Amino acid sequence: MNLRFAALAAFLACLPVAQQAFAMSGSSSAPAEAQPPALRVIADVMIDGRGPFHFLFDTGATQAVIADATVTRLGLHAQAHRRVRVQGVNGRILAPEVHIDSLVLGALRWRDIELPMLSGPLFDGLDGIIGAQDLSGMKVSVDLLARHCVIATSPVGAADDANDMALQLLSRTLPMVSATLAGTTVQVIIDTGATETLGNPALLAALQSVDALKALHSMPPVWDVTAARQTGLTGLTPPLHLADVTLQPPAVTFGDYAVFRRWQLSDHPALLLGMDSLATLARFSIDYGRLQLRLHPRVSAVLSWHGQPQAPAPQS
Repeated sequence: MNLRFAALAAFLACLPVAQQAFAMSGSSSAPAEAQPPALRVIADVMIDGRGPFHFLFDTGATQAVIADATVTRLGLHAQAHRRVRVQGVNGRILAPEVHIDSLVLGALRWRDIELPMLSGPLFDGLDGIIGAQDLSGMKVSVDLLARHCVIATSPVGAADDANDMALQLLSRTLPMVSATLAGTTVQVIIDTGATETLGNPALLAALQSVDALKALHSMPPVWDVTAARQTGLTGLTPPLHLADVTLQPPAVTFGDYAVFRRWQLSDHPALLLGMDSLATLARFSIDYGRLQLRLHPRVSAVLSWHGQPQAPAPQS
């Protein structure tokens, strides 16, 4: 992609899935009545001067994709001779590409790009996905209380909030940090595109070996961006410790998901932290310029491993 910055920041909305009537993301499986609506980070983008179109902002994705229905609305046509691999949670597919003259997200502008075109239940009410590609030197700040997100140039020499806990990113392209869960070291990926939190088989085995799982049961299949699906086991875990920040996932769904193999995380405990868990924070930011994840917990959050976490009290 050819990314050009016309100004400093782009503003996105952080909204409940139910409010936007969007389909579940690639890691959502539970019926809506079984849990509160998960938050999504939704970007209004302009394509070739038309729109706005609703795109999911997904820090776990390395490329943008567009829905086939959106391509039809724009009167565009896929290039059948050009296909690109797209990695989902469950597997990969070859997708045809569509040429876009311009894609604009706030102050961010992409020119002359080729986007994979996909279809499937994920894109019901959703026009596409914006990944974290080309965000080198940028900072993504998500405020879960105010329900908004800002993408801006990574600050140089600016003072940080002393109340935010900083963790070093382990990758320049994937927002991954090290954490502990029940005394086990876990590689954690921050994924704003996932509505639920996923764990790999190595983490499941580690937690079972120390009897650190409760209420483990099978779940309906997890859908992904490729329209593939895979069943998993869901259970309650102890709190996750990210440096001095303690976070209680509402639940974790375990499975041998292809995305862990793609990220070379099959052999060690790993967790894909979805918006169900991230929403228990007050705010967080991913600074691709300084390779930092900064977390600010909800002070009033009450953790409970013996059941579902109690809802945090409202904050001003």
